[in-house]
Amino acid sequence: MERIPDGPREMWVIKKAREFIKATGICSLPVDPAEVARRCGWRVFTVKEVARLTGLTRWEILSAGQESDVFYCNRKYCIVYDELSYYPRARYSIGHEVGHIVLGHLEQFDKTCLLRNNNLTALEYWVLEREAEIFAAELLMPLPILRALGRMMPELIKPEVIMKMCHVSLTTASIRCNEINRSFALDDLSDDDWMQQQFGTYLQVWGNFVREFKVFEAHREIAVARNDELDISL
Repeated sequence: MERIPDGPREMWVIKKAREFIKATGICSLPVDPAEVARRCGWRVFTVKEVARLTGLTRWEILSAGQESDVFYCNRKYCIVYDELSYYPRARYSIGHEVGHIVLGHLEQFDKTCLLRNNNLTALEYWVLEREAEIFAAELLMPLPILRALGRMMPELIKPEVIMKMCHVSLTTASIRCNEINRSFALDDLSDDDWMQQQFGTYLQVWGNFVREFKVFEAHREIAVARNDELDISL
């Protein structure tokens, strides 16, 4: 067993998220974290389902302010999420719990061995939560794919577009836009080739759309210019 690190292992977490994307064959957006979790053999329940099965109240299943949690039951990981949450938040919460599992947070450390909140200090808890957040962001909004789309058409890398494309909140999408720009600055492009190949069909569809859109825009500009000339002559 290891001790919980003093700070989030950002690049290691991103690497683990990309390895998970590769291993599970994710090849398009939006990613469905619940479906991916089930394919990995983990169970995903809503709070309502757990309440019906156990007789517990919603507040006994998730404490105040919690949107999701992960448990180890009958030799399987079980993710529980609040189905009443804002839909993009619920998706992100499931991705967050998948991160705890993939990163070994419930098995790797003495203090969290199959019980995540067991005597954690505030700092230790924040470190594990932050790592799960980083994982969820990369799972739902993989930087190599967003970079590829940005190269096709810079207008695609806007918060409102990423929000719709990845089914995340506008706040989350805004943060991701800043991270895309930072990743270019850091030259963090090591996983672009293989991931873009894995998402090849998805990117091809977007490429066709971008080409058609540019042709449409070119024709529209010509039509506008001709109308302007006609107005001037009249």
